Amino acid sequence: MTVRTAVLLAALFFSPLLPTAHPLLAAEKTINIKEKMFAGQIDDIYLNNKEYEGKTVNIAGMYMPLEIRGKKSQLIYRYGPGGCCGNDALVGILFEWSGALTKKEGAWIEITGKIKIVKYGAENEIVIAASSLHSIKPQKAYIK
Repeated sequence: MTVRTAVLLAALFFSPLLPTAHPLLAAEKTINIKEKMFAGQIDDIYLNNKEYEGKTVNIAGMYMPLEIRGKKSQLIYRYGPGGCCGNDALVGILFEWSGALTKKEGAWIEITGKIKIVKYGAENEIVIAASSLHSIKPQKAYIK
């Protein structure tokens, strides 16, 4: 199972939690993705990516370097319900950072950036183009 598939499956689990209207897309300048609605908001971004494209988001989570279709990538994530142990499914979103990134896997970071759709080989991926990235104090890794 690919990371994208795992993230989407975990996020789809939370889709009933989302409102039908998109209050996140209202006049708010920055969409703050907080712990309580982390999976629901990530799910909404994947499902309604055209509506989110160009919007600024702020998100905190753990860092994971990975490779997707031969391209080095980064994921900001938390753990959610699912997976083999019942609470180890990854819920997250890819991000791009133009600076040097020397964080270790699992390090806690907070990023701010714009949502964009990027071509990875023949596939499109939803990515946060991070304009700000910094280390933060560890938080709850598991979301409900």
